[in-house]
Amino acid sequence: MSHIFTKRVKRADLPPISFHGLWHSAATLMLAQGLTIGEIQKILGHSQISLTANLYTHVAPAMMRGAADSMDRIFGAG
Repeated sequence: MSHIFTKRVKRADLPPISFHGLWHSAATLMLAQGLTIGEIQKILGHSQISLTANLYTHVAPAMMRGAADSMDRIFGAG
């Protein structure tokens, strides 16, 4: 499956990504859309929430910046 996927990505002239990379992308997008780590854990089928949290919390800094920017817009920066 992975070999076929890689060939199709190349044929479509897309940036290289592994089939497993889609798994990470999906989890990152779910986190960015507000799903909890627990919800993502269940969707991905991880047995331990710590595995999910450790793999996908790298997204948190960007999300925190977005949250801070939202608060600035609400209350006025400065």
